[in-house]
Amino acid sequence: MTLYHLTSASIQIEVLPHFGGAISKCYFGGAQIFAISPYSNLEPTFLGDEADWVRAWNGGWQLAIPNAGSNSMQLPYPQGFHGNASQDKWLVEHSSHQSIVLRWRKEELDISRVIRVMSNQILVECSVTNLGLDTREIIATEHLVFGDQFIQDPITLHPDENSEFMPLDQTGSKFSAIWQKWGSTTWETLTNEQPARMGVLKTFKIALISGKIRATIAWDKEMFPFTWLWQEFAKSRAEPWNGLVQALGIEPAMTDNGLGLTEASRTGQAVRVAPATTVTWHMSVTLEDVKGGE
Repeated sequence: MTLYHLTSASIQIEVLPHFGGAISKCYFGGAQIFAISPYSNLEPTFLGDEADWVRAWNGGWQLAIPNAGSNSMQLPYPQGFHGNASQDKWLVEHSSHQSIVLRWRKEELDISRVIRVMSNQILVECSVTNLGLDTREIIATEHLVFGDQFIQDPITLHPDENSEFMPLDQTGSKFSAIWQKWGSTTWETLTNEQPARMGVLKTFKIALISGKIRATIAWDKEMFPFTWLWQEFAKSRAEPWNGLVQALGIEPAMTDNGLGLTEASRTGQAVRVAPATTVTWHMSVTLEDVKGGE
């Protein structure tokens, strides 16, 4: 498995083109801050379920596409958990010490992903082109997961001031359709005592402060109007977690639930890409040292 190393003045990342184009590790200030897998990274299971996906997961940040969340099998191109591209091999079209260009061209889709490191920022730019003759529905999440040396107690979350939040169950289903004003939930501060849990946020940017590191994430709100939040601080004992995973997921998403493309199509949340049409987006993670008193 070939690793590509990208380096800027403050950040070093590792990219795995043969595993979904994942940014598997990120080093900032001597700390590795992305979640790492506790498993020996089994080969991905085509059209697999969530447990299959987690066992093959390499941690870090990858794109879940053309599906995000639960399997969606009743489609012209059936999709496993988090989409068939998320753990597949991506072609490397270009690489340098600060950037890499990846491509996944299957299932009548042409997906390009450019990853750059610049000073204290990781920037990802993505495009999806429909090569087919019919309009194509897709959903995606930017599957960004912090962990390892980033997980300090407590972690505080700071989305934009007009954000709203809704809890989800562990399958990504809604408990209710009631949105809560951010600031009145139990998610503003995360601790090791809290159980594994999941929710969805209406926002277009969020900052996390953990120990001496601030991570600010920003993205295209037109393409990703929601953000999945999930907390797993080694609390889930059942398969596939086995009490081994330390992770905080911050996932800009096209849908307000994790039920997959079939459900998104039914509710009108899927993105429709006409033939010979391209949709694009970008996302950034900016890392900074927290000054005393902040």
